[in-house]
Amino acid sequence: MSKGFKLVGFLLLLVLICFVTIVFSQPEKTSNATNATLLLSNFTLPYQQKGEELLQEIKQAYARKEYEKVVFLAKTLPALFSLRPEENLLIAESALKEGFLQEAVDYAQRVASVTKGRAEACVANLIRFKAMFLLGRGSMIAKEVKEFLDSYCDEASKREAKILLYHFKLLPEKELKEISLQEIKKNIREIYKTQVVYLLRQGKVDEARTKVFYYINVYGTPQETPDLVLKLAEAYFKKGEREKAKNLYQLIITLWDKGIPGLISKFRLYQIAYEKEPIKELLPKQTKEDLLSFAAQIKAKMAKTPLAEEAHLVEIRVLADLKNYTLLRKSSLEFLKNFPESSNLKEVTQFYCNSVAELFKEGIKAQRIAEVLSLEKEDSEYLNQAKCGQPYYLLGDMFFEYKLFTKATLEYIRAFEIGISSELKSSLLINLSFTAVETGEIDTFSSVFGYLLSAYQEKSLISYPFYFYLRTLYESKRNLGQAEKYLAQALSSNLSEFYKKNLLGFMFLQAINNKQYAKAWAYLQNPYFQPELKDYLILLLESLGKDNVTFERVLEIAKKKFPKEPKIALIETYYLERQGKIGKTDKLWERLAEASDLERELAEVYKKQKKLVEKAQKLVF
Repeated sequence: MSKGFKLVGFLLLLVLICFVTIVFSQPEKTSNATNATLLLSNFTLPYQQKGEELLQEIKQAYARKEYEKVVFLAKTLPALFSLRPEENLLIAESALKEGFLQEAVDYAQRVASVTKGRAEACVANLIRFKAMFLLGRGSMIAKEVKEFLDSYCDEASKREAKILLYHFKLLPEKELKEISLQEIKKNIREIYKTQVVYLLRQGKVDEARTKVFYYINVYGTPQETPDLVLKLAEAYFKKGEREKAKNLYQLIITLWDKGIPGLISKFRLYQIAYEKEPIKELLPKQTKEDLLSFAAQIKAKMAKTPLAEEAHLVEIRVLADLKNYTLLRKSSLEFLKNFPESSNLKEVTQFYCNSVAELFKEGIKAQRIAEVLSLEKEDSEYLNQAKCGQPYYLLGDMFFEYKLFTKATLEYIRAFEIGISSELKSSLLINLSFTAVETGEIDTFSSVFGYLLSAYQEKSLISYPFYFYLRTLYESKRNLGQAEKYLAQALSSNLSEFYKKNLLGFMFLQAINNKQYAKAWAYLQNPYFQPELKDYLILLLESLGKDNVTFERVLEIAKKKFPKEPKIALIETYYLERQGKIGKTDKLWERLAEASDLERELAEVYKKQKKLVEKAQKLVF
């Protein structure tokens, strides 16, 4: 029985080994294929998601006949995102209608190359033919167009191709006898209109102007007239010929006040008035508010188009002039989000940085500190991305004023790392040097202040109230004589008495450390020093036996200033006995014997010791 179980177990083991071998020896056929399927079904790459979102917007714009928007949205599609032939086709058609002829050729070529033998290729080739002729390259494809007439394409497409050849004088009129006059006129009208729009796109405004009004009079319909006049006005506006543009905008709102052309014309007229006034404060507030209103409408109705971008930029500039920093911050952030590839990013980023800085200033001044800190937390990521260091500089100043020097140091460092204007950098480095001193970070102080001195000329720094204070500290570690030069300037500056006292105290200790007791005594006598008992005691003890002249001068003043101080009497006693003037110490010892605590005990012991010494001396003699 046990042998049977062993055999079964052995067979099961073989089956398991074979199963594992099969699974792990064919990763390409099983594992990878399964994983790839799961990934494709459950995971979308970021560029695919963005592409799909833009594609939906493109289709919606095409359905609304916003062909210009279709072209501009297509330009923002991710490079890796692929379009189906029918999607390329609607972009090609939109590009042709709006005079983007090279784009029309490119998109149509993509369709024609993958749909040969199908109806889509016929439509794509017609778009390409029209664009090439209007670009002046008709001779390059004339043969191809004639071959198109004998292709599989439908008769309607072939008739369009014949009309195209006829319009550019490559086909005699008799070849059009089977085509109705109405169809000929319709096709030529479209070609002519496209040519006009293309000329306007190219900035050939004067050449286009004649053709615009010829087209309106001969081919145009009432519905499309305001659009063409608007395109002409926009061309003049972009060329800088504001008066000509202004006349056309006024014509539009007089005859066609409603709709998009009327809205754009009103926006432009207010924009022209706004830009013409050099002193914006002189403009009526209502003018600015109306301009903001029209800009907001264009942003909403023509989102993600160049005009919407331009209207948004105008809105930002007006809000900056109005000093409405809350709305300016909001509008700037929206712009940075909606137009990440804009050529105006630098200007808008600066407006954003300024708006946050001003909001910080207002909040700090009004002592709404929680509000300021909340805004910093909310905008932290944007401030870093935009390299806005000034708000952190302001936070550093705020903590500096509250004497929270550790927090101030952190904010100053953050501001420096992110980046601030050159005008603020020297101030930041001085403040950072000061907070380093206050927090005891002497190495940091030496490093930062040393960099400051190497990067800036002294004449640009002397206006800062703490400059001479910090320079004195910095030089005192290197050259006390050089430091004295800056000490004199610091003491004569508007530096507070508190810091003048601190500075003298530091120099006093540095002089003692250098064994320059006369200098230390000079510092001690400065009126700003306001010395205490401990300062006299330190100098007396340090100079004792090393600089008797200075010692005696200090002792004389100390005795007058603190006549009943036993510590001074004890030091004097010790000094006199070292000088061999034992007889002069009796009264001092009597006074010390009456003192309390350690001095009295020390005096008693010293007095007994003195008597023993005297007895010993008598025995000897």
